Amino acid sequence: MTIAVPASPDMPAVPAAASLRPKVYLAGPSVFRPDAREHLARLAAVCEAHGLHALLPTDDCGGAADAPLARRIYAANTRMLREADGVLADLQEWRGHEPDSGTAFEVGFAAALDLPIVGYGASAEAYAERVSRTRRCERDAVGMLREVDGGMAVEDFGMPLNLMLGCAARLVPAEHRPTPASPPEGRFDRWLRARLQDEAAPVGAIA
Repeated sequence: MTIAVPASPDMPAVPAAASLRPKVYLAGPSVFRPDAREHLARLAAVCEAHGLHALLPTDDCGGAADAPLARRIYAANTRMLREADGVLADLQEWRGHEPDSGTAFEVGFAAALDLPIVGYGASAEAYAERVSRTRRCERDAVGMLREVDGGMAVEDFGMPLNLMLGCAARLVPAEHRPTPASPPEGRFDRWLRARLQDEAAPVGAIA
């Protein structure tokens, strides 16, 4: 679950010029970091350098962590997604072989809104290959890859993520994570702009 609420009142006001820039919601487990505010501010600076305005979830859970707070967080995040022109999602492995479940939900929500989505942080290695290193897997009589213990099928479409994520987002390699040093005309920037401008681009594979 992604813990996120709108920016706190003491954060700087958004310049008027920012309203003219494409708004990008930053999805990902960054909100769990001990330095979440500082890290998200750095990501926002990267977006600004690329001509984008970041919609920032923040890790600001003052008060009791209870159901009412959870509902406020959910409402705030989904409201920002509806206001966004696109989504930039950190799809790194999170406590297992899959991305953070809250981030996966936000990607699905954005896809339902027909927003362009760029995913970064995913391994270039196929999901089935990664699973096969940590669980005993074998091909069955028809060639389906299955876990030896339990017989559950392992998705094997050659994608680094589950097909519902791989087909929803344009994936950039893990080494192209956004940083303040990202070149303005680097590969990360080109793919992000291509998706936000709705240019034709194949999905499901690492660029």
